[in-house]
Amino acid sequence: MNRPLPFAPSTPSSDQDPGFFSHHGIWSLGIRLFRQLRFGAKAAIVSILFLIATLIGVALYLSSAQQGIEQLRKEQAGVLIAGRLAPVLRALTDLRNASRAQGVGYSAAAPLLVQAHADLHQAEEALRLVEGSYVERLGLVQEAVQLHQALEALPDKADIKAIEAVLQKTVDYYNLMSARSGVILDSDAADLQLLMAYTREVPFLAEAVGQMRSWGTVALVTQLQDPAAIQRLFGWSARAQKHVMESKAWLQGVIQAAPTVEKQLDLAVLERAQTYVAQVNKVFAKADPALVADVDGWWRQGSQLVVDLYATQAAAMQMAHQRLEARLVAAKTERNLSMGLILLALALAGYFFYSFYCVMDGGLKETRRHLEAMSSGDLTTQPSPWGADDIAALMLSLRQMQDSLRAIVGDMHVASDEIVGSSADIAEGSIDLSARTEAAASTLQETAHALAQISGTIQNSAQNAEQAAAMATDNAKTAHEAGQIMQRMVATMDDIGTASGKINDIIGTIDGIAFQTNILALNAAVEAARAGEAGRGFAVVATEVRNLAQRSAAASHEIRQLISDNVVQALQGVQVANEAGASIAKVQANADRIGQLIGDIAADARAGAQGIVQVDEATKTLEHSTQQNAALVEHTAAASTTLREQAQALSERVARFRMS
Repeated sequence: MNRPLPFAPSTPSSDQDPGFFSHHGIWSLGIRLFRQLRFGAKAAIVSILFLIATLIGVALYLSSAQQGIEQLRKEQAGVLIAGRLAPVLRALTDLRNASRAQGVGYSAAAPLLVQAHADLHQAEEALRLVEGSYVERLGLVQEAVQLHQALEALPDKADIKAIEAVLQKTVDYYNLMSARSGVILDSDAADLQLLMAYTREVPFLAEAVGQMRSWGTVALVTQLQDPAAIQRLFGWSARAQKHVMESKAWLQGVIQAAPTVEKQLDLAVLERAQTYVAQVNKVFAKADPALVADVDGWWRQGSQLVVDLYATQAAAMQMAHQRLEARLVAAKTERNLSMGLILLALALAGYFFYSFYCVMDGGLKETRRHLEAMSSGDLTTQPSPWGADDIAALMLSLRQMQDSLRAIVGDMHVASDEIVGSSADIAEGSIDLSARTEAAASTLQETAHALAQISGTIQNSAQNAEQAAAMATDNAKTAHEAGQIMQRMVATMDDIGTASGKINDIIGTIDGIAFQTNILALNAAVEAARAGEAGRGFAVVATEVRNLAQRSAAASHEIRQLISDNVVQALQGVQVANEAGASIAKVQANADRIGQLIGDIAADARAGAQGIVQVDEATKTLEHSTQQNAALVEHTAAASTTLREQAQALSERVARFRMS
């Protein structure tokens, strides 16, 4: 059965560029994510992220631009309200100053008092008309209501304290309006200094001049006899001088920042204010009689200066409003132009990015089409890219790969046929080798079994030889002991022969004694016969003695004969014992030789048994190796069969490729 070739996705090898698959640090998350996505999803993610970043930037820009525009609108509101508050402040200061002058008997202040009331009501109405939605924008609704209530509650014949209270409330409202509108925090250097001069310094200067006018009038009317009035006059004079200098400084900065504004500024009024301040020393410090008598001149000059200062402020507020309006229009134009450019840039970016997407997606699809054709075995297609971008370079590389693949497939056609034939030969040879290896393994198994039996027999022979050697050693030892016994027996026989000789001598002595006794008994019998009756008893005894002597002689003769025979036999026994000892010694020597030979045989048997064991182990090892070789040969045969099947499958797969 033909099995398909196990084509699997290749893994990066050691000779590949390690940069693509290596660790990328902080970029790992994005790289791993993008490796799982198609190009469209990648392009969508990048587009969305860039769009989000762009929208955030646009939103921040719009927010900043809108904040700038809103700030300009607040400043415009502040300038408009300040322009309408200035007449209110002027009317209140005129009302206060005229009331103070009239209080000391200066009748010329009466018309100003009436005019101040009329101007106050007119200025309040004008302020009310201007405020509208501006106070809501500045968050001054409640403060504006309270201010108008205070202005409406002010009676026509109010005292100075009531006027001062309303005036202070108006000044507080003015300062709060200036702070919330941001007129004193403008980002433009010229406008900032212009507003600082005409929303703070010039109104404060007008207030100081008005105070100087009223307190100077009081001092002049009293013929300089009111020290408190003179002291306050000098105090307000110092303040006026300070505000004049600061106003000049701010306006000088305006001229430096915007030289074209100089023609629109009334700087002469500041010089007149400085001249009016300088008159304090002439009139009140030096007490010039001509000037002291001119109360009306002092009053008129101060009144006109206050009117001119507020008129200058009104003109400056109008100019500031126009400049703010121009800046507001410019800011809106810049915002709209920037938004237009941003939208144009986004449109161009979208156009070119979509073009990029189309180029990349089309190129990838075309490349994928050729790759799918190649994967299905069609090598007849040939990429023809347009342009010179990366996709075109990729398609050119793909075309080169197709050319190389065609050549490889052509070679594989030939090689696969050769592999099929060679694999068949290898399979047949492997099967034959497997059979012969199995036969060799069976023969080795039988040989190992026979060697095991021979090993057992040799081991038994070695054990028997060892037992025989032990028995031969015991026999030799026994023969040696028998030889020693025979030697002792020969020595004993020699001792017996020696003892027999001595016994023979003793018996000879006994025989001699018996012979002599017999002779003596014979002699005694002769003598007893001679003695007759007297010697009869003695003769009897002598006879008995003679008989005993004869019997002793006979016994000793017999003993001698026996001893002689015994000696002869002992000598023969000694000879036999010597012969037996020699035989036993020979037996002992033979037993020792036999024991040595049997020991050598046992040692050789042990060595042979060990050799047989080693041969048996070697045979078993050889048998195991042969069995492994047989298994390997079987595996080789199976592998060769598989190789033949895979070669056939490879040939079939190669045949799938169409090259023409």
